[in-house]
Amino acid sequence: MSSIGTGYDLSASTFSPDGRVFQVEYAMKAVENSSTAIAIRCKDGVVFGVEKLVLSKLYEQGSNKRIFNIDRHVGMAVAGLLADARSLSEVAREEASSFRSNYGHDIPLKHLSDRVAMYVHAYTLYSAVRPFGCSFILGSYDKDDGPQLYMVDPSGISHVSTHTHARTHARMHTHTHTHTHTHRETHTETHTHTHTERHARTHTHTHTHTHTHTHTHTHARMHTHTHTHTHTQRDTHRDTHAC
Repeated sequence: MSSIGTGYDLSASTFSPDGRVFQVEYAMKAVENSSTAIAIRCKDGVVFGVEKLVLSKLYEQGSNKRIFNIDRHVGMAVAGLLADARSLSEVAREEASSFRSNYGHDIPLKHLSDRVAMYVHAYTLYSAVRPFGCSFILGSYDKDDGPQLYMVDPSGISHVSTHTHARTHARMHTHTHTHTHTHRETHTETHTHTHTERHARTHTHTHTHTHTHTHTHTHARMHTHTHTHTHTQRDTHRDTHAC
């Protein structure tokens, strides 16, 4: 990618000629190369789970946690650069604490995710900073709204989500369905008529009809439709006059 983005990947505020922001794409790569993080909405709460990669036996057990407590009703699971994730968890805690001090009740999850997303997005606008190399899931539960999940990616987009994991980004769910249907019909008709009465006529009519229809449909936004139609008709007409 460095050769493609040469000259256009030095700043997060620079667009390439085809409209790409390479600094944001590099941040997405950090998420793709990270461990998996998943969140599940339950009937009475939210469950977070992360894949912890043990890169060295020298690491202490329980260190480098990727699940954070943001508020008494909000949790956070991260994927990507852990140092960036810790910084964003502190931002989220400050937003939740400030909201409670000003309004006297817990911050709604949508408001919290929007506020943190605005902070993340600001780091994609200026050449003096770089985008955050992490994605995170915010989850909460309250009696009025029930379980909720929101995800924020390195570009600063906040949306409803359920999981984020390695080698994918943003909406990290792929469903592929392939259906193949082949129908072939061959129809052959031969008609021969001979009549002799001092006049001989021989008429031969051969009609061959071949119809082949192949339909392949792939759900992953790929649609291929092939239609082949072959029609062959041969008429043979011979008149014989005898006196």
